[in-house]
Amino acid sequence: MWETVRKKKILITAAAELAVLLICAIHAFVSYSGREYVFGQEDMQIQNRDGSIVSGEDCLTFSDTEAKAVVTPAFSGKGIYYLEASYQGQGIVKAGLIYDAPRNGAELVDNEEFYPDCAEGSVSYRFRLRDSSPVRFKARLTGDAADGDYVRLLRVRVVPSRLTCVYPIVVCAGLLALFTALLIFYNRCYVKMPRHRQAACLALVMAALFAGLPLYRNGLPDAVDLSFHLHRIEGICLGLRAGQFPVRIQPGWLDGNGYAVSVMYGDILLYFPALLRMVGFSVQDAYKLYIAAVNFGTAVIAFYSFRRMAKDDLAALTGTLLYVCGAMRLQTIYIGMLGEYSGMMFYPLIIMAFYLLFTEEVGSRAYRRLWLPLTAGFSGLVLTHLVGSLMMGVFSLLACLLMIRRVLRKETLRELIKAVAASVALCAWYLAPFVQYMCTEPMVVNKPMRESALSGDLYALLADYTQDGRNLYELFTMHSSVGYTVLLLLAAYLVTLPLQQKNALTLRCRLFFLFTAFALWVCTDYFPTVWLAGRGRLILRYFYLIQHQERFLCVALALAAAFGAVFVGARCLDRKVLYPLLGLLCLANLSQNLQYFAEVENDAVYVNDADLSTHYGKDNYEYGLVNAEYLPVATSTYNITKETVSSETLTVTANDRRYLTYDTTVINNADTEGHIVYPILYYSGYRAVDRTDGTVLETAAGDNGQVDVTVPAGYAGTFRMAFHEPWYWRAAELVSLAALVGFLYLGIGRRKAEEYNGAEESI
Repeated sequence: MWETVRKKKILITAAAELAVLLICAIHAFVSYSGREYVFGQEDMQIQNRDGSIVSGEDCLTFSDTEAKAVVTPAFSGKGIYYLEASYQGQGIVKAGLIYDAPRNGAELVDNEEFYPDCAEGSVSYRFRLRDSSPVRFKARLTGDAADGDYVRLLRVRVVPSRLTCVYPIVVCAGLLALFTALLIFYNRCYVKMPRHRQAACLALVMAALFAGLPLYRNGLPDAVDLSFHLHRIEGICLGLRAGQFPVRIQPGWLDGNGYAVSVMYGDILLYFPALLRMVGFSVQDAYKLYIAAVNFGTAVIAFYSFRRMAKDDLAALTGTLLYVCGAMRLQTIYIGMLGEYSGMMFYPLIIMAFYLLFTEEVGSRAYRRLWLPLTAGFSGLVLTHLVGSLMMGVFSLLACLLMIRRVLRKETLRELIKAVAASVALCAWYLAPFVQYMCTEPMVVNKPMRESALSGDLYALLADYTQDGRNLYELFTMHSSVGYTVLLLLAAYLVTLPLQQKNALTLRCRLFFLFTAFALWVCTDYFPTVWLAGRGRLILRYFYLIQHQERFLCVALALAAAFGAVFVGARCLDRKVLYPLLGLLCLANLSQNLQYFAEVENDAVYVNDADLSTHYGKDNYEYGLVNAEYLPVATSTYNITKETVSSETLTVTANDRRYLTYDTTVINNADTEGHIVYPILYYSGYRAVDRTDGTVLETAAGDNGQVDVTVPAGYAGTFRMAFHEPWYWRAAELVSLAALVGFLYLGIGRRKAEEYNGAEESI
């Protein structure tokens, strides 16, 4: 009877959700007008400072003291649009969308303006109108304008996008999927949990929501690397549109020259916000949803890991709160260190796996599955933040050396070997191109260190690294630190040492305490970095690749949180002492975080699609390249060609471009070969192939590191210049796909089968 009732509830819920989705889809398609707006030079108007409009004026000059901006006629319609604007100007110009009616100082749509480049003469981007209020596209001079500066709008075209229909359907489907998942979790898991586990689940949700508190507003916190990572998301989106999968060379960077950031930087998780971009989300909203997903993922993984270590919900919750709301983790989020906070999601899995490898009974069934979390942890870390895997790799090696007798056990060695092999297989699709480019491609990141530098002043060579070292005060009090809470935790442990009983749990706590203290020491300026670097080139290169000493704070925070979970789980303290201590830790954490959030609140920036289309957007730092580690060595960003350049002996009759692919029709009547240089940075993999007979034309790095195709004497035809993955990259992708299927089967499928067989035997 109850089974019949349950099935009816499922059918009713599914029918209701389908009905809601259908209604949403019908409404989206019915409300879509498809009207296109085209404004010519004769349609432009001048908006004066008093709000009045003067028709028939297309130019705003420095001498126009009463004029505020040159604008288009008003247009309206809720939805997603593409805007193409042609203009002329001199000086610094700002452009954007404004509401036609006054809004008490909030006239800018999404509170955003961007800086179009007057030398470009055109700009195109996507925007979304959230209501049906009339708006105008406008351009104006800034307060830095000088005599002779002007801006003129020539033509503006506003085209409605089909994403206007897709976006609400996707949002509705996503919300329904989330509701369904929560409903299933509630009925199958939550109601069956003991009350203390239910409280822990709610606390995890609150912690994840609290960690994202500054995101629940318009705009994003101003961050050093924000533009770089937003460009990565946009680059994956454009790469998928161009037909790449997986994306290797991202279009859009450097005025469409392309950038090999996806070869060098793991971005598997960024496909989520990139797909959101493709279905109509703004870059701000996609990035915020990504951070929210990482916060919830970090909370769930940390709780799972710490609970398996401490075998206690309260202890696991303590460690999770210390970690998810840790000062350094929040700092990485709000200064735009996307790789760091994405990689930190996997630190607890690695720590848990090594802890259980050294403490669990080797003959148990659970022990034979410990390679699974270790594989998941290191694979996730490699595919999100390779520098993080270098840091965790060194600490893992130190842990193995410390516990060498247990490492040499047959069962432990077997689990470690399986984890290494499985991790390499899962990451093969990323490691194959990465290793090739690191070893053979002449880029800034792999430029060899000079012998003079190796034998010279190591203090100067490692200045960028050591300048981030902390003293004891900064180690616990700065925003980029482990936080007050870790200091209180360590102090509480030391104070209670005389009260602790001597048993296996307290011994583990002491070893964990020493390891955590070592990790904290590595983050300080008391650590002998330069002395160690002088002991060998490999060590020097290691510090050089890590770049910043403060990055080790991420590892130290993870170890401190894991230590907190083990300490509380060991029950060294009586509840009358333990609960007030945990309350004090929570208050200290809350105080430091709220203080930091108050500072973050004052630094909001607004980034839209236009900012990613123009290199004059706020803090874009050379088109978002930051340190430009993945540029070809011979390339100067100031001398990059934006147009195709061909030899005088060549006659180019057609040159069609789609993202990073060119179809070129050319005739070479000369007796010598000619050259065509494309506005695309050269990386190994670009080839030019004749469309008729498949002849391969020579392709190499030309002027300023851009693609140079050699056209033979007497050639007449059409060739396609495009990026082609080598066969061994594709083979590595197949290996990773097979490894993923096997990993999911062994990790989920076999476990389900074992649980089912166990239930059958008990019956």
